[in-house]
Amino acid sequence: MRLLLLLPVLMLCLFRPALAYDENEMRAAGVYDEFDPDRLTILEKKFLQVGLAFEGLYEAQIDGVWGRSSQKALERYSEKLNFKKTPRNKILALAAIWLAGITETTLSKKLWTYEYLDTYEIAVLIPEKDIKIDGYKKNFYELNDKKSTLRYRLTRGNERSKDLLHELLLEARKKGTEPYRIRKRNLWITSARNQKGVTFYVRSDFIGGSWTTTIVSALDSDAGFLAAVAGSIIPGQTRQLRLDSGVLRRGVDAVKQVAKEEERRKAAAEGSAALSSRPPAEGSDSTPEAKAPASAEYSDTETVSSGSGFTVSAGGDVLTNNHVAGDCSRLTVDGHEAALKATDKTFDLALVHVPALRNTEFATFSENPAPLNSDITVAGFPLTGLLSGLNVTRGSVTAMKGIGGDSTRMQISAPVQPGNSGGPAMNAQGQVVGVVVAKLDAKLVADAIGDIPQNVNFAVRGSMAKLFLYQNGISPRTAPPGGTLSPEAIANRLSAITHFIECH
Repeated sequence: MRLLLLLPVLMLCLFRPALAYDENEMRAAGVYDEFDPDRLTILEKKFLQVGLAFEGLYEAQIDGVWGRSSQKALERYSEKLNFKKTPRNKILALAAIWLAGITETTLSKKLWTYEYLDTYEIAVLIPEKDIKIDGYKKNFYELNDKKSTLRYRLTRGNERSKDLLHELLLEARKKGTEPYRIRKRNLWITSARNQKGVTFYVRSDFIGGSWTTTIVSALDSDAGFLAAVAGSIIPGQTRQLRLDSGVLRRGVDAVKQVAKEEERRKAAAEGSAALSSRPPAEGSDSTPEAKAPASAEYSDTETVSSGSGFTVSAGGDVLTNNHVAGDCSRLTVDGHEAALKATDKTFDLALVHVPALRNTEFATFSENPAPLNSDITVAGFPLTGLLSGLNVTRGSVTAMKGIGGDSTRMQISAPVQPGNSGGPAMNAQGQVVGVVVAKLDAKLVADAIGDIPQNVNFAVRGSMAKLFLYQNGISPRTAPPGGTLSPEAIANRLSAITHFIECH
């Protein structure tokens, strides 16, 4: 049940003490307390700030500093909720908890994620589920939200190029409107609306001797998205917006529990007829499953090529390269029948579904990109005509970009051979940071540097792999950096998730 629909239930439970469970749970969770921002962590305050931005009430930095603009925005939000029966001094606490629940739903719906773009050395909120990467166009890296008017443009250059971008926006602004401007030694911001009604936010950060300029834009219909993204931009890396614990987490959970209890009470009163009319839950025994085609149907097909892949979900989904699985009449993974779910030729990635691999071990991705010169281990099934079984090799990240400055890939020194393609590249903490690409595009290399280098290997960056999975309905498991594992432990993890793919 969507949290937005719980408001009547929440109101009922808050002000009807005949329901004993709600009073105790709400009081223990702090719902009845007065609002005190000092009780909140910085992450909780950032969570509220981004929620207020989505609501169109907050247009400032999402930094966890609770000042006058944050307080005023929350007060305006509480007025919108119209909690007339709540004591005035406790309205803000209830509004904050309600906002946190709504924000959690909003973030989940479009998979809003802080993405660190290491080429530009900034982090920014991106709707991973709906984002479309258009790549490089005229010195700009472009991303577009497929379901809104939100647009991103990023570039890096000298001071003159930075000045020019801000000047262009000032010249293009709608006549009679005043732009918003900040001019500091290491930070320039310009925001204005153009003649077509599009609002642009241009931010330039001086980082590492050059200027990174981020341009985000949207129509008024998506002003909340624009405010959240503009306020989220920050040099360096930052933590994801999650309510793992704290005052807001307890409050949101209490509200959800009350709603569940109210739903159960209503269902019991209405009888079992309403329950029996509901469709079966996904994955239940009564849910029909698509059966894999019988192997006998393909008994005469031959193996054309082979490669590697690794499981990325409990549902039996395997990630590999497009050039491994994208053009096959039939696919098998470890001898089991498999079906191609999605491909992306730009990233050279493919997603394969293998029913036989359901509920087996699957990969955990690193939240952060692999640093330069960091240790990595790759696994796969190379040279199947000569070698037998899984092959594991070690190396390091030798360059942060691929051929011709391709920011979707990184260069690695770990030895790879034909057949390694699609296998995982794992960091020293046992987390996936890339997808091996053993098959180089010889023409691309020759065009870029005039020769074809030997013993130079690449992997699709982990951030690109996660984005591909998000876009195809898979939420990859991620984790922050942890302790270093032994080489043997890493090999065991790789062995549990890496699989042999045959293209027929």
